[in-house]
Amino acid sequence: MILRLIILWAIVYFGYRAIKTIMFGAITHQHRDHLQKPGNQNVIDVMIQDPVCGVYFPKKEGVRATNSKGQEIFFCSETCKKKFLENYT
Repeated sequence: MILRLIILWAIVYFGYRAIKTIMFGAITHQHRDHLQKPGNQNVIDVMIQDPVCGVYFPKKEGVRATNSKGQEIFFCSETCKKKFLENYT
């Protein structure tokens, strides 16, 4: 009787594990740890703040300008870029 319960428990347990693996995919511990490391290189883009209006936007979508010191500045739109160049140059 106890042997049947142990066998039944094993069947249920391994069946559960198989279904879980099929449904959610098998992510190894190494892969999971890699995804949680700080400074991961899988960052698509960074959010930056427009110096004129304060809006946050993806850097790759920003309008680029260079200030008098040669530093690159990014803006959310051409309008903000023009306002900045009128006031600070």
